[in-house]
Amino acid sequence: MGKSRTLIIGSTFVVLGSMCYYISFFSPYWLVSEERSDNPFQRIGLWEACLKNFVDPKDYVSKLYNGCWWIFWPEYIEIRYWLNPSWFVALQVLASFNFVILTIGMLIVTGLACHCCSRDNDTNILRGLCFVFISFLLSTIEAILFGLGSIDRTWMPKIDFNTLAWGYWLHVIGGFCTFISAVALFCNWFSRRYEELDDKDGSGSGSGHSGSY
Repeated sequence: MGKSRTLIIGSTFVVLGSMCYYISFFSPYWLVSEERSDNPFQRIGLWEACLKNFVDPKDYVSKLYNGCWWIFWPEYIEIRYWLNPSWFVALQVLASFNFVILTIGMLIVTGLACHCCSRDNDTNILRGLCFVFISFLLSTIEAILFGLGSIDRTWMPKIDFNTLAWGYWLHVIGGFCTFISAVALFCNWFSRRYEELDDKDGSGSGSGHSGSY
């Protein structure tokens, strides 16, 4: 079976969605503070946080935190309870799982579109569709989790001066692309199933009505 328009659309958007997701996954710009706010919080992504003259209210030593560090770096061990709350840990786990799911789905779909690595049949189309759609659902949950967490007054200080940055919105765009890809792949799979069923019905009716035309 040759390439169909829906398969090309599905593969194009899953690649675009994957690129957006990968960039946002490693981006430290999910939430940023306005410069005029003089906020001790500067910016944060899934794996990196930047602070400026931040002092933990519960720290009697009043240690200053400056610079950008990996969230799990020993430098942040004393404030990890605040920097990395339970909902943020759940977000990191979901994002990591989604990274794998989306990669598998992209490889399956692009393999089908390029006629390599994946056999072009209904089963593989459905398999790719499932991976891409699951990725879309996970991306939606991640976007909601972080969006709600960004306005939590017990998390980052001066939330009125904090804004969702390009890393977060790139994640949202990536999720939207995977949704379009999933719809296109579903249309492709449905049309294939319909044609197969129509061929079966046609062959059956043809044998029963031979010579009628």
